[in-house]
Amino acid sequence: ALGAAAAMLRRRRFRVRAAHRDEPPHLAAVIDVVLFRLAAGTSLAAALEAAAVDPTPLAPDLARVAGRIRHGLGVQAAVDEWAATSGSPGVRLLADAVAIAGVSGGSQQAALLGVQATLREREALGREIRALAAQARTSGVVLVITPVAFAVFVAVVDPRVAAFFASPAGWGCVAAGLVLDHLRPQAASEGIAAANVRMGEKGL
Repeated sequence: ALGAAAAMLRRRRFRVRAAHRDEPPHLAAVIDVVLFRLAAGTSLAAALEAAAVDPTPLAPDLARVAGRIRHGLGVQAAVDEWAATSGSPGVRLLADAVAIAGVSGGSQQAALLGVQATLREREALGREIRALAAQARTSGVVLVITPVAFAVFVAVVDPRVAAFFASPAGWGCVAAGLVLDHLRPQAASEGIAAANVRMGEKGL
């Protein structure tokens, strides 16, 4: 049973890495509430119902899950239904953790702590990617504007430079600069793609 559960987790994690949708906001905070309730000795169903009371963007989803459980649907089935309708990798990972804890007889708290740690790391990597993208955009603007401004300034100060830019050699230099400016965004995109690969290699 443990081997089957581990295989199921690996398959699901692969699908999580393949998905590109954003995580729902406050999912890690919701897990905090659920963990607190579980530590107090309540059931998972009661913990989910308590999390639905908190004013978070996920409250309507959790209220639907709690309602389905109250109407007789099993906790696992209700969480799986939420994961299927949300299309979120984080919610699917949460459903997987609950399922594996049920199959293996392991601790639900330990499983949810693992999900929470994964979500926190994913958020940190997402912030890193956004910072790299912003840095690349800012660097690109500076690298494009600075040479042009300097060339205009020198051409105004020195007529020989202005005459050079009017010559075929000058036009060639301008064309080469434009080509290099076009290649810089591609290099930045490759850097961001490398960061995404790092996220995938970490199993997020």
